[in-house]
Amino acid sequence: VVDFVLGPAPVKLLGEVNALVWDESGECSFWRGLKATKPEVLEACSDLKVLNKTELRKLLAWRGKAAAAWEKEQRAAAGGDGEGGNGGDGDAASDSEAEAVREEEEISELQKLADQRAKGAKRRAAEAKAKFRERLALKMEHPGDRLDVQEELELFSLARVRG
Repeated sequence: VVDFVLGPAPVKLLGEVNALVWDESGECSFWRGLKATKPEVLEACSDLKVLNKTELRKLLAWRGKAAAAWEKEQRAAAGGDGEGGNGGDGDAASDSEAEAVREEEEISELQKLADQRAKGAKRRAAEAKAKFRERLALKMEHPGDRLDVQEELELFSLARVRG
């Protein structure tokens, strides 16, 4: 399980092994205690060859959550160890470093959310375009029958009148 969660190629590992073994290491104990580790995950690890595509996706999603939680736990442990032995100046430096790390994490999280929104908008636009093509193919609509919504909004735009 440790190789699967922390390894560089989890999909390749899933194809090569028959089962993921939970040992008594600190990592496995931590991952078993996670809220995301449900009985389905433990059962899926016992026999990988019988899993279908959705179960493998769920296992890979769990892996992402477990790896993120482990990384967060390691950072918290490293931060806790580093703050205890330093003097007054070291605490201020570690606080500023911790603040910088938190800001970077927040920025990366916001970037992820923006990317997800952009991806969703792109997907919805592609679906609408495909639906329109299908309607054209079935002769339910004709190319010049309806105005594009963007064109309709720009028709009464004050910016166009002023510009």
